[in-house]
Amino acid sequence: TAQWAMRKEAGERDALLAKSNHHELPYDRLSYANQDPFQLLQARKPSGEDHEHSTSLMSFSVFLLGTGTLVAWNSLLAAVDYFRLSFPGSPSAAVWFTWLFEVATLVTLLLISQEGAKFSFSFRFGVGFLLVSTMLLCIPAAIDRLSEGMAWTLVFVLAGILAMGSGVIEGSLWGFVSSISSRSEAGVDLATPAQAGQGFAGLLVCGFRILTKATFSESDTGVAFFAISSMIALICAAVGYAISLNIPPVPPDRALRWGEKLAIMKQVGVYAWSQIVINATTMAVFPGMATNVEGSTLGLTRGWLSVIVVSIYAATDTLGNATGAPISRLFRKKSKGSLYSIIEDGMPTLLGMSYLRVVFIPSFMVFGGDAIRSDLMLFFTTAALGYSNGALSVVCMTYAPQACLSFNPDIGSVREREHAGYIMVVALLLGVSLGATVAIPLNFIVSEIKGQ
Repeated sequence: TAQWAMRKEAGERDALLAKSNHHELPYDRLSYANQDPFQLLQARKPSGEDHEHSTSLMSFSVFLLGTGTLVAWNSLLAAVDYFRLSFPGSPSAAVWFTWLFEVATLVTLLLISQEGAKFSFSFRFGVGFLLVSTMLLCIPAAIDRLSEGMAWTLVFVLAGILAMGSGVIEGSLWGFVSSISSRSEAGVDLATPAQAGQGFAGLLVCGFRILTKATFSESDTGVAFFAISSMIALICAAVGYAISLNIPPVPPDRALRWGEKLAIMKQVGVYAWSQIVINATTMAVFPGMATNVEGSTLGLTRGWLSVIVVSIYAATDTLGNATGAPISRLFRKKSKGSLYSIIEDGMPTLLGMSYLRVVFIPSFMVFGGDAIRSDLMLFFTTAALGYSNGALSVVCMTYAPQACLSFNPDIGSVREREHAGYIMVVALLLGVSLGATVAIPLNFIVSEIKGQ
């Protein structure tokens, strides 16, 4: 039977691991199954103080890696005013750049989910961050040295290459975080700083965008901003490389079969679908319609209004990333105690809140069409968009690997958890790509409404 075959394969894996330990093969590591994840990063069993220090250090390192994964994406978002100034003949340049970025990132993640296990984490982090830091420097150089038409085409291509590097980094990060998750809360404790780091990337990049816009002239602000973003990516690359050197290789184990991959996809399917709906809704209105509002009621220029809107979104998204998982655990404790399961009982709430966010689309169409002119209302709606995006996304990314484990009590392989992480990242990028695609006709409709 299938259950007997599964147990036989598990026994063969354990025997192979035991044999490798006796003969001191390259995979001389403790068994991954039912293992405290932080023991994977050190040979000896840690004491209480060492374990706490290791946990804090790993959480901080994952936070920095999470920051590095979205430096490229947030640099494109924060520079929407720079692109509008550089390409006056193409006011929707930022929409096209972000659309290509997400589609290219999605394709890269699909490739990583299938072939990424062939390469070490250090190689993947190194290649990804090298592409990101290099392309960020090339974008302002192309705009300054080429004509508008040629620069637009080249920046479009550079955005695609930038997305490839970002996809490699993000897929590797979430594959790593998911692979060391367990039935304990350790996986949750790493998913939260990873997601919080991704949210902090937006806040950090937007902060530097405001600083460079206020300090440098219009001709130099783009070069300074993208140079700082490239430097941030290099710093995160150093951290990622240092961490990856301590990540043990995957133990000798067979690759997942397609049937097993489909089973994992079914187990995390609700989380993946929620992630698609959440991010598709966000990208349908942001940054396109949210930053294309004209006529500030507070006397702000269009450029400054766009920067402030992006910064508010980044700040509230970071807050949602940092508080989403803790609030969900608090809700579990106060509602039904130990009988309440976020993985099972919380699904209707998660799906319902994901669908409820669709109301943001007509709301921002009202702002974009100038039916309502109120900067404060725009700021409040953007804050709600950002916080709900961060909070719901981190809940999905946190509990999906645990849902996979809870439905597979006999499987302790790292590969199942790692593949669950890849599925969730692909779902996230699929939602973002769908939303960015929908944003193109929505922006056209809003422009037509303005022209009437």
